[in-house]
Amino acid sequence: MKLIVIAHRAETQAFLKSRHLAFKPEAFAFDGLYYSTERNLALLLTGEGVQSATEKLAALCGAKHGKIQEIINLGVAGIVEDSPQFNLGEVKEIRTAYLSLGHKMEFKSFSTSSPSSPLSPFHVCDIVTSSKRALKTNDCEALLPFAPLVDRETWAVGSVANRFQVPFRSLKILSDRVYKADQGDSLEVCRLV
Repeated sequence: MKLIVIAHRAETQAFLKSRHLAFKPEAFAFDGLYYSTERNLALLLTGEGVQSATEKLAALCGAKHGKIQEIINLGVAGIVEDSPQFNLGEVKEIRTAYLSLGHKMEFKSFSTSSPSSPLSPFHVCDIVTSSKRALKTNDCEALLPFAPLVDRETWAVGSVANRFQVPFRSLKILSDRVYKADQGDSLEVCRLV
């Protein structure tokens, strides 16, 4: 089966309301697991942050060891690079995820199994998963040398996928411009996207 991993409940609504996918809640150790028998597809709602995503995804991968063939992480990401190639509402495919632990970077990174084909409909780029929300321009200064995007879960998904030797992909919709946060650019866009 393929497993879709999403952090926020609002991000899951399009999937859960789809009659085509027909997701139903599945009994598990915690809430937030859904299964579509018609599509052999599962959806896991992890909650925000590295710890929550790691705990829930690792528990599920352990319980369903050998049954999950691919993990697909979907969600939002903030833009930390002021560049015309990054616009609100665009979808980017993630190549490599790095981890920022406050003011220092974790040594280990995780790469996705995303194809680097010129036929891919998405621009491929890297992301930094931050242990704290990036809300100010000075957060960008610390993250930008590693990647142009920031989120809160991709690295955790990569870590667990690597541990259980399951290929993973990640697609992120660009939700806000962190580099403009101090200039009055509203972070409320994240909620709308």
